[in-house]
Amino acid sequence: LMYFCFLCVYYLCRLKYRMNDKFFNQKIEKRVHLFILALNVLSVGAGLGLGTFHVCLTRSFCHYAATPLYCRIFPEKVGKCDLAIKDRVDVLILINVFILNIIGFCMIAGIMVILYRHANFLRGMNSSITTSASLATGTTTLVRRAKIINKDKNCDMNNKSSEVHGQNLTIDEFKDDINGEEERSNSQEIQQTCRDNN
Repeated sequence: LMYFCFLCVYYLCRLKYRMNDKFFNQKIEKRVHLFILALNVLSVGAGLGLGTFHVCLTRSFCHYAATPLYCRIFPEKVGKCDLAIKDRVDVLILINVFILNIIGFCMIAGIMVILYRHANFLRGMNSSITTSASLATGTTTLVRRAKIINKDKNCDMNNKSSEVHGQNLTIDEFKDDINGEEERSNSQEIQQTCRDNN
């Protein structure tokens, strides 16, 4: 459970905080191994020092257990449990089995929630970037189409006005009063397009 918990820490550092493997190895991984080793040595040392390691009910391994074997289940057959050892066993089981496991599961759940929220944040950013790019592309396309339509209209207007007045009017004269200085550069483009078309 401890290594699974710290594997989640690795992915948190790697994905959210963009930590590379070398930095993680130098700063975090060695400390994680030392922490897990120290915690297990303290746990086993406390169990041995307090005399709480005994054969478990399954008789397949030793763990924190009251003595004599089965004293909690059949006290009338095997005798009453040693009260001092029984109390120590209860405390060590509470600390090592329940509290540390609850802390580990809470850390795993918390990290998973953080990574989920980070993934949603990145997904939202990605979709907004994609939307912005498609809008920009669409806007550029619309602006280009509008310029082409305006060029065609201006060419038609130039031809009609020259027919009416009997002389060639420039588009500059036609647009000065309407659009001002910004349209002058566009009108030169339009004149060139009209000349090319004629």
